[in-house]
Order: sequence, then structure tokens, then C-alpha cells
Amino acid sequence: MEDNNITKSNLSITATPVEGQNYVHLDWTNLGAGYKYMVYSKGQEEAVYQSIPSKTNIKVLNIYPGKGDNLKGWMENPNSENDNGYGKGLISVDKVDLSAFNSNATGNLKDSSGNWKYDVIYFGGYDSNNSIDISIEAKGLVETYIKAGYGVLFGHDTLCFTNFKSLASYVNINTNITGYYGNTTINTVKEGLLTNYPWPIGSTGTKLTIPLSHSNVQFAMGDIWMKYTSNSVSNNSEVTSFDNKTGSNNFYLTTWNNCAMIQTGHSNGAATPDEQKLLANTLFYLAQLTSDTSCDDHKGQDLTAPDKVIISGASNDDKNLNITYSKPNDNGTKYDYYVKATNGDVANDITSNTVSVINTSGIAGYSYVVDNVENTEPGKDIITKDLSISAPLSGLDLFKPIYVHIRAIDNAGNASETTHYEYKYITSLNLDKSSLNLNTGDTQSLIATTTPAGMEVAWTSSDPSIATVDSNGNVTGVKEGQATITAKTVQGNLSATCIVTVIEKSVQLVNTAYAKGDNTNISSGGTEIIFNGLAETTLSVVKISDAKTACVGDTFMYTIVVTNTGSKTAQKVVIKDSAPKHIKFITSGIITTQGEVDPSSTWSNIVVNVGDILPSGTVKITIPVTVII
Repeated sequence: MEDNNITKSNLSITATPVEGQNYVHLDWTNLGAGYKYMVYSKGQEEAVYQSIPSKTNIKVLNIYPGKGDNLKGWMENPNSENDNGYGKGLISVDKVDLSAFNSNATGNLKDSSGNWKYDVIYFGGYDSNNSIDISIEAKGLVETYIKAGYGVLFGHDTLCFTNFKSLASYVNINTNITGYYGNTTINTVKEGLLTNYPWPIGSTGTKLTIPLSHSNVQFAMGDIWMKYTSNSVSNNSEVTSFDNKTGSNNFYLTTWNNCAMIQTGHSNGAATPDEQKLLANTLFYLAQLTSDTSCDDHKGQDLTAPDKVIISGASNDDKNLNITYSKPNDNGTKYDYYVKATNGDVANDITSNTVSVINTSGIAGYSYVVDNVENTEPGKDIITKDLSISAPLSGLDLFKPIYVHIRAIDNAGNASETTHYEYKYITSLNLDKSSLNLNTGDTQSLIATTTPAGMEVAWTSSDPSIATVDSNGNVTGVKEGQATITAKTVQGNLSATCIVTVIEKSVQLVNTAYAKGDNTNISSGGTEIIFNGLAETTLSVVKISDAKTACVGDTFMYTIVVTNTGSKTAQKVVIKDSAPKHIKFITSGIITTQGEVDPSSTWSNIVVNVGDILPSGTVKITIPVTVII
């Protein structure tokens, strides 16, 4: 029950969070015999104080409308989930027919000394409340009972009847709206004691199955805990504002202080196990008046999520992605409390001081997922308690961004906002050679190095008629020419190339120079040099070489000696020379002891106009050459 007129007195209250248990223990002053107490609480997101449960064991009276007297069996009879029933031994139930209650409300609610016998009343349990209203006299006693701080739970369709409707304000429900809203499934929309004690019902978004039920011309403005997933019983839409108040006509369970309404009972009084657990939680929630001077506020739970995880480092060792992060702050939830004492005379009620406390359950661990998806949300199951994780790289596409999704979970099960961390793995493929020279028939190996190590590589040749390559990178020369060998990763399409040059192996080159005069015979002479594929060559005779062997790129010197061995002068002697394969004349460097190089000379053919040579005369010509492919 709401009370904003808080006064200080000799009644004081203390509040202490219980470590590891996620509730707040409350103690207050014992004012002596005859006093009972009601505790009020306001959470950090709440605008007003509401009375809260203060009992550890409760006694309930089920006032049923001639049918649907199932509550006692649900709460007390053993089932597959608990030997003490869904009441777990915390809830005992008596029952009375509504007609009998209407005839003797006082005898059913009070003992011979005039004391209230029950902590909570549950009205209903059958569709349309079996068309029975509460009597005016009984309604008046129930209203006194509510004002005294005791709990009342109204079942399906109870607040549709005239006398019951006059009690609707205690549940903060307006009964003047029209329409229906219902289904066979409901969603949890609010978390707290009612959703997890004594039965864990589930966090926000949890879907529960129930027999078909609905709201009926009711607009709830209090705390709505469960809503229908959609409206399958009518075409009515959800209304969230009515008579200048916010709320909803879509509700399955709503509470306000020590009163509540639940839509159980529409389907001939049937209830699923989910519904029976929810009934147990609601009855316990409504037990708010006690003669004790302490209680455990199981409603005062840590409901606030921790801060986001901040990732401080990321690296890999080619096998695992290693992530480090700092421990985030667990924020906890703030509660304000006061207690009111009554001895039955409202005018003499005493109100205590107010106290504030933050219930912080502490970080329990972390849930995470490592994948290639940008916005994955991890679950709430704790995977590690460490401040680092090591995730295998196997199974990930290393050529796409890798994402680490991590959230902190506190000991109350609250999960932080997910941190989505992007990590780009740097991949590479390199060959040990960028160029390679081969003789025909010879084989050399290329070595591919990948990051990460051990990636599968495919090999190809741009021209297998010149050079081939096998699956291990072994390259074989086939014939003269050039080919490009390409290594490519099977995953990711990384590539690297090597230019391979193939040359004939052990080819014998013969270079012959010719000399002729107008009045001479044609004389010639030659010498052989071995050109060993990659550039070995030697020529000499009338033409000699200063090199015995040569390689591609080498420069050496040919010398042509022309001697007139006749008895007469050789007239207008011309010397011609053609370069053999793999030889390039350097025409700018030709030197002759007589005559001059003809302008028509090229790198492959030279002409020297020597002129006349006297008998026994000698002309010496030196020709620099370069070995080419």
C-alpha cells in the first residue's frame, strides 16, 4: 500500500545486502506486543513506495466460486518437480466456496479472538467466476482486510462483477474499458521477486504456455509482469493510454502493493505447471504483513546489468586468438526502505526512518562467442571466469574479419551489453624465389611460406610446354623460354609468382668469320666453344675468344685475325661475322687495326671494311660481345 507521508520516530530500520544470496536482509525495532509491521520499498527505477513481501511461510484462503477449487492441490500435493507441491512447503491453503464465504465472511477470515487467519486471499479459479459476485458485506470485510496490509489475489473475471469491481482500485485497475485481449502464450515483461521466488520463472522475454485466457474490460495501471504474446480471442488492439492514464488492456498478471490480478481460471479452472508456479510466486509476493521484526526482501534483488567489457588486447599465435580484458564494474540496484507499525488503530500507525542500500551481486564470469558474424549475441551461460580467453582459429575464415562477442554476467544473472570487437587476421603467402633459371630437363623446388602456417597451396604454370610444376612446388624445365609459376592458397586466394627462364642444356656453338678480297679466294676459319645452356660458350679459330665458358650476362672478347698468306696484295678486303645464338655483338666497342666498321653492322651481324692487306700482312679486329638468352 502506498504511503508517501514518511515520519521519523522511535521505530528504525536497517538494510543489509546478503552476500552471494541476492536479497536484502531487513531489521527493525520491536515495538512490543500487539504491533504488526509492513515494509515499504522503492527501487531505483520506481517513482513511489510499495509494500513488499515480509513472510517466510504463508497461509492462503482460496475462495472459489463453486467450481475450480484446485489451488490447494496445486500448492500442497507432490509433483514431479517438488515433493511438497508447487508451494514448496512455504504455502498452505484452506478453501471455501464463495457462496459460503458470502454468508459468513467474518467467520472465515477471523479467528475467535478477532485476528485475521490468513496472509493472502485468492478469489476465483473458474471461468466468469461461475457467475457469482461477492456480497456487499463480504466485500466490506475484504476491503478492511486489504487496508490492514493483507494480500488479495483476484482471479479471471472476478472484477467483472459489480461488488468485486469496487475493489479494483486496490489493484490499480480501471474496469470501464471495453474489449478482450488473450492467448495461450504469455511473455514475461518485468523481472523481480515475482518471477524468481520461490520458482525461477524466467527473465524478460521468457515465453510461458497457459490454457486459453484473456483480460476482460480491464485496464491495468500497476506493475504488469506478464502480457499475452498476441490477441487471438478478438480483434481488439492493445491500448496503452486510457482516461489520461498509462497502462495496458493486455495483461495476464498485474500487481499493486498487496493486491494482484491473474487471469487463471478461464479454461474451466485448468492451469499448466508454468501457471501453477506463477500462482505460488504471486501468493508469496502478496504476503506483506508480519508480526516479526525482520525479514528477507527477496524482491530487493540486483536487477542492474554490469558495465560493458572493455577489451584491452588481442593477438594470435597462428593457432589461437588470445583476448585480454579488464573486469567491469557491477552496478548493483539501489533500494529505499521504511517500515510502518500498526496496532489496529490507523491513527496511531508509526512510520520509521528511511534507509538506502545498493544490492550488488558481483561479477560471476563471462559469456562469449568468437565467429565471423558482426553482431552475434552470446547467451547468459558463464563460459569463463578468467580475464582472458584463447579461441582456436581453426574453423574461422581468416580472410574475413573475426569478431569477439563478450558480455559480463553477475551473480544475479544480469548480463551486460555485449561488446563486439573486430579483429583482422593478417594473412600472407611468400615464395623463396621471385625468379629462377633452369636448364631443360632440370628440376628445382620453390618453397611457399604461409601465414598462418600450413595453409594448402595450389601450383600452376602459365606455359607447361616451357616449365611444369607439381603439387609440391617442384619446377621442371621443358624447353627454352619463360613461364610464370603461380602459388595460390586454396582458402582466401592469396597468390605469389616466380618467373622461370629455361635454356637448352649443353648446346655446342660454332662461330665462323669470313674474309674476302677482290682478288682473293674466300677464306674462313672457325673455332668451337661450349655454351652450357645457362650461358656457356667459347669460339676461336681465325676468330678466337678470350673466354672458355660464359654465362648469361657475361661480356667477353672475340678476336679476328686476318692474315694475307698470298704473294700478292689482297685488295678491298671485307670481313663479315654473324653472331651465333645467345651472342650479342657490341658494335660500339669494335676495334680494328686497319679499315673501319661498316655502318650496316648490327648486334647480330658485323661488317668491317679492312681495305688492302699486303702479303703476310695481318689485320686484327676485336669484338666485345654479351651472352644473352
